[in-house]
Amino acid sequence: MDLNRTVGRLPLRLGPHKPYETDRVIATEVDMEVSEARNALQSAPVFKGLDEAHLNTLAKAAHERSFSAGSKIVEEGETRGLGFWVILDGTVDVRKGGTTVNTLSAGEHFGEMALLSTLDTPRSADVVARTDVRVLQLTRWDLRALIKDEPDIALAMMNAMMERLRETGGG
Repeated sequence: MDLNRTVGRLPLRLGPHKPYETDRVIATEVDMEVSEARNALQSAPVFKGLDEAHLNTLAKAAHERSFSAGSKIVEEGETRGLGFWVILDGTVDVRKGGTTVNTLSAGEHFGEMALLSTLDTPRSADVVARTDVRVLQLTRWDLRALIKDEPDIALAMMNAMMERLRETGGG
């Protein structure tokens, strides 16, 4: 029995990482090559400009997860934002107050605000799998530990977040 896989209804990863906690979503953690994770992160605008060494560092901390169509990955108002997500395959809807405000697909990302905000800051939107979806997740605690050692990662993320705010009329 592989204890690094789904145990009961909570996918767990043993070792220094905290378990992925959810009581609404059934997710499966699968193994992923560092090169595939690096390529996915490199395609995300939030990491534009990072060199290969920084991307490899991020890739080693990332976890791949799969969600079935209709699964709620992130819940609006939830205060336990677990991290940042890059879509590998599939499509998700971003919903505010039940209304779809954006649709994201492979190469796009969500959850970056949860990485840099306080633990009790509520999520600003629901993110729901429109199709079966495979995502790459960087948890808040893993990314924050990396940022302490590699501040260029934080600068790249802040630049991308500001660009996204300008595009959506928020800044």
